[in-house]
Amino acid sequence: LSVAENSAAGTTVGTITALDADDDALTFTITAGNTIGDGSEVFALNETTGALTVKTAAPLDYETEANRTFTLTVQVSDGVANASAAVTVNVTNVNEAGKRLADKDIDLDAANGKSSDLWSDGTTLWVSNNGSGESSSDKVFAYTLADGSRDAAKDIDSLNAAGNNDPRGLWSDGTTMWVADPLDDKVYAYTLATGTRDAAKEFGLDHDNSSLRGLWSDGTTLWGTDNSDDKVYAYTLATGARDAAKEFDLDDDNSSPLGLWSDETTLWVSDFVDSRVYAYTLATGARNAAKEFKLVSSPRAFWSDGSTFWSTTSGTTINAFQLE
Repeated sequence: LSVAENSAAGTTVGTITALDADDDALTFTITAGNTIGDGSEVFALNETTGALTVKTAAPLDYETEANRTFTLTVQVSDGVANASAAVTVNVTNVNEAGKRLADKDIDLDAANGKSSDLWSDGTTLWVSNNGSGESSSDKVFAYTLADGSRDAAKDIDSLNAAGNNDPRGLWSDGTTMWVADPLDDKVYAYTLATGTRDAAKEFGLDHDNSSLRGLWSDGTTLWGTDNSDDKVYAYTLATGARDAAKEFDLDDDNSSPLGLWSDETTLWVSDFVDSRVYAYTLATGARNAAKEFKLVSSPRAFWSDGSTFWSTTSGTTINAFQLE
């Protein structure tokens, strides 16, 4: 049997049936597998009809791996003889966009206290540290995504030496790392494996795009949020040429856009002021409110693996949330 996570008490899970040769009245009971750590019962079983329902909704949480499957021992009796069988109930996932996943949080290095954007290849998570001149940490920090441990060997160092004094948005194709710098209206480029600058892949921003923050690309077009005019700008990644046909204005409510990420269909844009992640159809720029969600903290930039998204905040922790 299966039941959706967070199902309310009384939700029908299924009906357990049995046959008796004498057609006697049967009594159904759960004899094992129906309790959690505090001893509370998860399911209720009607002793005469065999109807199984939710009794306590709290343990029905797909994100808690231990509570994804319950194996119940169900006994049936005709008053003289008994028989038992194992009944498996699988808890299924439900879209809970914006749900906190604190066990996936990453604590930042003390020097990485002004995090602004992040990008990952699914194994390593790189985090930019913004700040002008002496207040900049002069590097993009690296962490192991799975456990949050520092991986300093993968840091990109000496950004200030390149003139990249205000690193903000990050995006990589797995070979090159592009780093936005709104202080001098430029996108810098570095070889991801070595951290060496690759000036041939850099380009200047359009003069209208004066406050570039987050970056995301499909490998051909590079999109970036602009915190000063509430717009998503677009550039051809290979040449740096502006591609105005792929740009769009953000909703009036999305007045403090910082980070962005896309699954190549929907583009999500974080808003620092109202702690919300807005959603737009990438191809048209039309707002898709059905995919939006509020957060418990003010998001700056974020990166997602399509299921979980990690968001930088004002603090020293990268918070994890469920995307869909």
